[in-house]
Amino acid sequence: MGGVQGINAVYTPKEEWKKGYASVLVAELGLLLNREGLTPMLYADQANSDSNRVYRNIGFTSCGTIAEIAFSGGE
Repeated sequence: MGGVQGINAVYTPKEEWKKGYASVLVAELGLLLNREGLTPMLYADQANSDSNRVYRNIGFTSCGTIAEIAFSGGE
């Protein structure tokens, strides 16, 4: 068993910010994945310092950068 499971698209409506919802949700999801024998990998926007601080506070560490590449037009 083992493997990695990604976590992404964590969103909190602005009127719900600073209430700890994202912290609790992501921390619990990480624990659940660990219990299942998986390593949680959180995709986070480097430009969002508030969310990154939350993720660091619950134990996530930066281990790399993923590039997003989009193709447009052409045949």
